[in-house]
Amino acid sequence: MVAYLDRMDEGFRRRFEASVAKHPQDPANQMIQVLEDLVKRASAPDYRGCPFVNIACEFGDPAHPARQSVERNKTYLMTRLVEISTAAGADNPVELAESLALLVDGIYATSQTYGPGSGPLLAAPRIARALIDAACAGHSKQENS
Repeated sequence: MVAYLDRMDEGFRRRFEASVAKHPQDPANQMIQVLEDLVKRASAPDYRGCPFVNIACEFGDPAHPARQSVERNKTYLMTRLVEISTAAGADNPVELAESLALLVDGIYATSQTYGPGSGPLLAAPRIARALIDAACAGHSKQENS
């Protein structure tokens, strides 16, 4: 199971960084792209949700090796979101990253409960844009001064 999760983590990181690479030097759009690409992936008819969320639901003991794999994946996600939020000039990069991480897990759950391509699923990038705009409002005002 841990070997499977390691492979899934490698794929997640590859996809995440490919999304980020679509907007070099534009961290706000990097975050939006990550969400847009995730929504597209989660809208595939055969998508079964995030393996890390699924495992976390099945294995309650945080010391279990599978749960440690979940923690590594989620730590990577949070670290990258904080880095990108910081680069975007967010007033509180950790708060923005946490909000976006909640959207990410919401995409995973929504893909299974509302279904592929559903309205709530498609709303995620718009919500992310509103969060990013609000979190970085001071940054863009300073640039325009």
